[in-house]
Amino acid sequence: AGRLARQRVAYEACARRAPAAACVRDSDGGAPLLEGAYSLWVRELLRALPAEQIRVVLAEDLQRRPAELLAELHRFLGLPSSRGREQEPNPGPSSPWAGHAARAAPLPAATRKELREFYAGFNEELAHFMDDDPRFLWHER
Repeated sequence: AGRLARQRVAYEACARRAPAAACVRDSDGGAPLLEGAYSLWVRELLRALPAEQIRVVLAEDLQRRPAELLAELHRFLGLPSSRGREQEPNPGPSSPWAGHAARAAPLPAATRKELREFYAGFNEELAHFMDDDPRFLWHER
């Protein structure tokens, strides 16, 4: 958690003097912790696009129900159905559908707690942007 703590301290110092989105943009990819603050990115998108043109999907939905999610995205984008191509993908070990979560070791409890605390405010804002969808709040499952 040393790297995580350093990124959090750097973000908090920056956020005291600049808008949060500026701190993320100025991190130049050196702070993956900040890149996960999705509400900041959605907030920026909402400045440029109407909310009805933005759709955020959960990685878990892509892993659990890829064909159904693909059909939903086609409808959202106004594209013709991909009927016949909506079969479940091959979740083999080299497939991108397999997801990193299935192969990754569980996070230590202290790290998981620190991440939940850091992202709590961002996730509340994201859930609000997504019509108060509680799935964006990271409740324990």
